[in-house]
Amino acid sequence: MKKINKKTLTQLQPVFILLILLAILYFILIIQEPFLQNYLPLNYADFFIPLASFLIFQTVVKIIPLGIKKQKTQQSLQYLFIGISYAVFIPAFIIYDPFTFQKVNKPFFFVLQNSIIYIILLIAAITIYYIGSLQKQKIIRIPSVLLSVILSGFSIWGILTRFAEIWSFFNQLALISIAGFSLVSLSIASYFGTDSKSIPISTFCNWFVASQLRNYTIGVFIAVYLIYIRSFLLNSFAQAPLIEWLIIILILIRIYSGIKNHVDTTFVNQKTDLAQLQSWETKHKQEITLKKYNELENIVYYQRLFIETGEKTPLLVFLITVLNENDFDQKTIADLIYPLVSHTDRLLPYFAFSWEKKRVLKYNKKKRQEVLDNVLFRFDKKLNQIPEKILQVMT
Repeated sequence: MKKINKKTLTQLQPVFILLILLAILYFILIIQEPFLQNYLPLNYADFFIPLASFLIFQTVVKIIPLGIKKQKTQQSLQYLFIGISYAVFIPAFIIYDPFTFQKVNKPFFFVLQNSIIYIILLIAAITIYYIGSLQKQKIIRIPSVLLSVILSGFSIWGILTRFAEIWSFFNQLALISIAGFSLVSLSIASYFGTDSKSIPISTFCNWFVASQLRNYTIGVFIAVYLIYIRSFLLNSFAQAPLIEWLIIILILIRIYSGIKNHVDTTFVNQKTDLAQLQSWETKHKQEITLKKYNELENIVYYQRLFIETGEKTPLLVFLITVLNENDFDQKTIADLIYPLVSHTDRLLPYFAFSWEKKRVLKYNKKKRQEVLDNVLFRFDKKLNQIPEKILQVMT
């Protein structure tokens, strides 16, 4: 019987955690519902299906790397299932209504129900944006982003028009939003004309792209809020000023985090402990001879540069040079460095909280180390077949 290795068990941990969480949720929300009803009268059983479905899809996100080797495919599927998890959770939460909105505010509940299709479209738009952003080809990336913006504009317009059934001023906000998203879509679509052979078209598209219409649109939304919406909110909700200040503080925190993220990831930390990087030199102890290349001290810095920042160009150039000067053919070189060439980092939101930044950076660092381990494995496999061409870079 084949033994399951430690890495596989680690990757299967989310499944075990899922089963434990489902059991706990079932016990609390289903079995203990009569007891909980004595303290807070909610439909606790109706929490179970939305939460369980959300946890199941999030678990699929965690175990996708177990069966998919290509990183771009991994990330695309992960974004897809993250989107599905929210597209199932939010509508299910509205339909099952565990907080009994239907009894508390029937018109508001019906508006939420009528907005479900637009909420799903909005989640789909965000998912398309993240998947499309992974593509390096302009011909694929830009249409994906454009489609996501169009879907976002349409879905937000639909949600606002539904809420206009209760608050009429949402009609004006819906019209303004669709106009703003149309300008953003036009700005993105202009990328296709920047390389046009027609000088007028090229000039206009370059101006349109550089005009920062998206920033202007944000300014328009702020102006509309201050002129039309704020007075209504202040008259309707006593807590409106407090909510305003909370939103301002939240935005300032995200701006600060985004600037800090940009500064932190721009420079390489020169004080990194090399022992923590699991350098190839400590993993492979073979005596070899090199034909021409002798700048081996750079390999440690290139490894550190890649693991810490994701900059792989110097490491790729080094490996290709060494392999080429040791008479490896192009097919072999391509096979050996493929994991490094195909690797892309998970995107870090510009305005990210510190905990979110740390989580993404930790994930990216772990993946880069796995890429280096994969390259090392390929080298070991190839070098066992060609012992006379063992490279000194693997010492």
